[in-house]
Amino acid sequence: MTMRIRTDKIGGFLTMALLFMAAMNLGGKFFYYVFLAFFLVFLSKRCLKVDKTTIVYLLLCALMAVGSYGSGLLAVIRRFAPFCFYLVGVNLIANDTDSAADAPRRDVIQRKAYRLLAVVSLGSFSHYLLNYLYNRGAAVGRNTNDIWSGQAMAATGQNALACLMLGLSCAMLFFPMKEWHRWPAAGIAVMLLYNMTLACRTMLVMLGILLLLGMLYPRQDTGYGTQLARNTIYTALLGGASAIVLALNPFGLRDRIWSSALVSRIVNPSSAMLGNETRAYAKLAFIRSMPQYPLGGFHMKKRYGYAHDLLLDAYDGYGIFVFLLMLAVLAAGIWQLYVLLRRTDYARPVKAAFLLVYCAILLEFAVEPIIEGMPWLFSCYCLINGCLAGMTDAAARGGGAVRNEDIAD
Repeated sequence: MTMRIRTDKIGGFLTMALLFMAAMNLGGKFFYYVFLAFFLVFLSKRCLKVDKTTIVYLLLCALMAVGSYGSGLLAVIRRFAPFCFYLVGVNLIANDTDSAADAPRRDVIQRKAYRLLAVVSLGSFSHYLLNYLYNRGAAVGRNTNDIWSGQAMAATGQNALACLMLGLSCAMLFFPMKEWHRWPAAGIAVMLLYNMTLACRTMLVMLGILLLLGMLYPRQDTGYGTQLARNTIYTALLGGASAIVLALNPFGLRDRIWSSALVSRIVNPSSAMLGNETRAYAKLAFIRSMPQYPLGGFHMKKRYGYAHDLLLDAYDGYGIFVFLLMLAVLAAGIWQLYVLLRRTDYARPVKAAFLLVYCAILLEFAVEPIIEGMPWLFSCYCLINGCLAGMTDAAARGGGAVRNEDIAD
């Protein structure tokens, strides 16, 4: 028994380490760690749990693999990373037995799910932080160099590295399981500091939306008006404190912010409108051209560039069937999130964390070329969807209600 417990702990640690490295896109080879995590989970289970949605992921990845055939065998294999990560998420969380008597308690399930979400968020944020440290003091402009390749990486691509942690930090700011758990919210300041160089307006908009959702999401099932008033006061105090700091200009902070590339892009109307008009034009051009290219082939990309939209870029690259399957994946994931939020026996900090991280990912999907430019993020999204499906499965097998302190680890 002792040996089995020790083996399980070692296997769990190795799996989480692989998830961390996949989200970190270590060495630019995230898919290696995805497949290693999948095989580790496969070896540790008596049998893999497969739900009805699995076939959608398999078909989606198979069709994208067929569309990538001309790029070589490795490109074909890489397309199955989202499918493997979905199964990893399901099987790490869901009970792998059919006996209700063996079903794990819900507090254990929540601890696993929350840990998984934290690991992938910290993984991608670590890549973001390493890039920040790697480029400190270098005169490289907005598109700073990536630590893995040593070459320029699009500022928007680096912004995507922060989106998971941005969502989790906002959730922990409003819904800590213990008071000291608010400290990861300091990561928001680090993200904003690096964004002074990256000058991505998307991060500011995303942060505003996430803070608003965190403020509006109720802390409990009763007394919502009081909670909203308290959150509003806290937010106003935070804004007031920030204004005072800027007014006092300690260490020349205000001057550094005002002279940053980010502020320059915001206050320069022609620069801001140029980027927005270009992307809006591309999206509209893609929509108008969709009937001409139902089988994909990247025809629209050659004419207009990326649509900066998960669904439109998937349609352009792989055709209408991949588009519909991608739509089904999004719908299934949102439904699983809705099911989690509706449950009263899952702790609110866990539900808030999944809500805000999920919203951050969806916002990123709406503004960036994910499939070709940030495939690691789509794989992490599928992992989170698998985790949500596993939580639903585990909850259906029974287990008692929990308190916030039961899941603090």
